[in-house]
Amino acid sequence: MKLLRCMCFFLAMPWAGSGVVQAQSIADAARQERERRKAVESETSVSIPVVSSVTPAATAGSAVTTRVKSANANEDSKSTGPTDLQGHDEKYWRPKFDAARLAVKRAENNLKLLDLRVNQTFLGRGSRSGWMSLIALQEAMHDRDVARKALADAQQNLADLEDQFRRSGGLPGWSRPR
Repeated sequence: MKLLRCMCFFLAMPWAGSGVVQAQSIADAARQERERRKAVESETSVSIPVVSSVTPAATAGSAVTTRVKSANANEDSKSTGPTDLQGHDEKYWRPKFDAARLAVKRAENNLKLLDLRVNQTFLGRGSRSGWMSLIALQEAMHDRDVARKALADAQQNLADLEDQFRRSGGLPGWSRPR
């Protein structure tokens, strides 16, 4: 029985090691692909010499060069992926949803902070006493109410954006966080 365990162990070791080697090669392939994409994106223009006529007077002057931008070279390749009914693609919707979600998150964090401030002021942990403490509590409660209103507005803006997205016919995955 011990011999069988040793054989399984020695057979499993090369198999586990091959997974590490494969993972390294996948990482190398991904790195090479990112470098290739950066190189393609960095090529923004190509300079092509164009001669307008073949007369000696035209050749005596400098050749006319035109810049061809890679983005304008093929107008149809501008939106290769799916679009919604208004012609917007995923690159249009994702930043809008990210910004709306970030606004909600910031409003929630601000509300939590102001709740803590109200609790600390109410429990008397503030540096003021007497009437000053009561005024500080009222100010903290007012700030918390303003923060609640800001959170409600941010949540409503996100809901409005989702409705606009739904009416435009975008793909559901575009509105989800990555």
